Amino acid sequence: MTNWTAVYRNFRLYKQCDDGGLAEGYSDKIVILLTAHWPEVAVLARLAKNSPEFERFVRWHIDGLMSPDQNKMIIDNARNRCPAGAKQLCRRLEAAAKKPG
Repeated sequence: MTNWTAVYRNFRLYKQCDDGGLAEGYSDKIVILLTAHWPEVAVLARLAKNSPEFERFVRWHIDGLMSPDQNKMIIDNARNRCPAGAKQLCRRLEAAAKKPG
């Protein structure tokens, strides 16, 4: 899962299997996309707008498995690099990063 479209496709096919090692894999990929691939967040915004359930899934996987540096980067990206039209999503991503589970 190297992009938001692939994460969404996996979510649609396997959302009922979101536990254990698979859940940890989702968390890892989502955090990588929100840090190293932030410019692609506009794709996430489009997918999240069409599927609030997918957005909740993404926010759920911003969790305690990420490093402190990744956490800070997600907050910084959401605050300072939010694309036009995605402000609400960025606020919710920032809030999720402030409360990693």
